[in-house]
Amino acid sequence: MKHSIIAIFSLLLLFNCKNKSLIENKVAEIEISQPIQDTIGLDSISVVRKTQANIPYHLTGIDNDIALPFNYSIDYSNGTYVFKWHLCDLVIDSDSLNYSHYNFENNIPYKGYIGFEGKLHIVKTTDSSSVTTKKFIQQHTELYRKIYFSDKESIIFKSNRGAICTLYFKYSNKSSTFSIFYKENETLGFDASEQELLDLAISQLRVAKNLYNTSFNKNLLDWNHYKNGLSILDKKVYKNIHKGIINSLDTISMDEVYTPKIDGNWDLVSIIKIGNEAEKLWNAINNIDKNKKVDFQKKYDTQLSEQIAFLRSAENFVQLEYKDENTLIIKKVYDYSNKIDYVVFRKEIIKNKEILMFTGGRQNYGQINSKEMAYFYLKLFENYKTFANNGYK
Repeated sequence: MKHSIIAIFSLLLLFNCKNKSLIENKVAEIEISQPIQDTIGLDSISVVRKTQANIPYHLTGIDNDIALPFNYSIDYSNGTYVFKWHLCDLVIDSDSLNYSHYNFENNIPYKGYIGFEGKLHIVKTTDSSSVTTKKFIQQHTELYRKIYFSDKESIIFKSNRGAICTLYFKYSNKSSTFSIFYKENETLGFDASEQELLDLAISQLRVAKNLYNTSFNKNLLDWNHYKNGLSILDKKVYKNIHKGIINSLDTISMDEVYTPKIDGNWDLVSIIKIGNEAEKLWNAINNIDKNKKVDFQKKYDTQLSEQIAFLRSAENFVQLEYKDENTLIIKKVYDYSNKIDYVVFRKEIIKNKEILMFTGGRQNYGQINSKEMAYFYLKLFENYKTFANNGYK
């Protein structure tokens, strides 16, 4: 996503509170006179324990690669950016040569998603104690109403505007830099409960706490890994898609492409009720080779492939990534860049009707821009009925 951002912040932060159960969704009110606690309402270890499939990225200004979960990616687009933030004793200034930043994107566009899922600020400084939880609490309590969670390197809090915010910071002695992750979550133009926004903030904190985790999950077929990485709002996306599929099966025609609508412009998942043309398409994609690229449009063009953005595009040299009896993952490698896109197809029977499910739709590819995201959809399609029957838990 391309966007220019002008953000001028003079932020800040925090307080203290009584220890109440996050699971019970009780809110911790500020108690300025209370002593500082390492943990408020949530064990920090449990935040990290829900591990995710991680993707390594190399970023300038950081001594180690960072790790992102399967549904995250980095927006490298450039634009006008002004950022000033006095965070405890650390002055963050986008005009400084000691500053760089990276925007994170969530490839599951949940309702209310605004195009980015937090920002990672990299600031060079020799003062490793310039940002601490204790300083947050002592210096900035007047700007915040509630703390849901805090430990020595992170806080989840509610601002005076009602946003539920995630803040994480970590110092590297090796590179003399602070890594600071920050994201505000609020309901602008959509409805979400406090529990849903708090769950989203916890999900973001889990991402932040695993940024420098070198224990990558390499099992691409671990459904629990993927499922545990989804926020409540993420799961709602697939709940609504599944509901749209169920409601459409009695009304769509044979060989018709149907894409359940979600908020925004993305076609995440589509279906075709299998008839003669869908069988031709299935047979064609089953002939794609794993060891060499093939121009799909020239060799296997079918009537339905014209209605699938991934198969219709001008640059259409594709290869097989994965294949089993009911599922195919096809990848597209571009000549002009290192970018790789994916599409997932699966034959399934729902309400006694045979359908072909696939990622994306007529208009776009559905944000499948990593191998990990493709295998997430493979496991999602395999487990969709069970996932739905269990209330998306």
